[in-house]
Amino acid sequence: MKKTALIAFAGAMMISGAAFANAESVKENYVSGAFSDADEDWLRITANRIPDCGTYGSNDRRRVDLLVATYNALGDALESGDEAEIETAAANFNKVVGANSRFESCWDSISSKKGVSGKFKREVAKM
Repeated sequence: MKKTALIAFAGAMMISGAAFANAESVKENYVSGAFSDADEDWLRITANRIPDCGTYGSNDRRRVDLLVATYNALGDALESGDEAEIETAAANFNKVVGANSRFESCWDSISSKKGVSGKFKREVAKM
């Protein structure tokens, strides 16, 4: 029984350690303030200029709004240092970016314009 508990604990520590290492890599690639100028005008103009960033669904929500909000939420989680919060925010970011090809295309367009490297998206996907 002790041996099983010890193996389970060691496994949990390895998983936690790997998640922490990925979080550090994500934090290194996160560009703080990348979307600090993303006011309503910038969001509207971006949605109009990049068709994949425009509206989706029946409530006229814009992809660009959701992407910027989840990126900023991930940044807040990284600042907090809370592993559970970081993992949740990373999962939300992955879910939004991976929702469909238009979300991913929009993210690729706006992130490159704001200096966020493609490595950021890849590192978040590893979490």
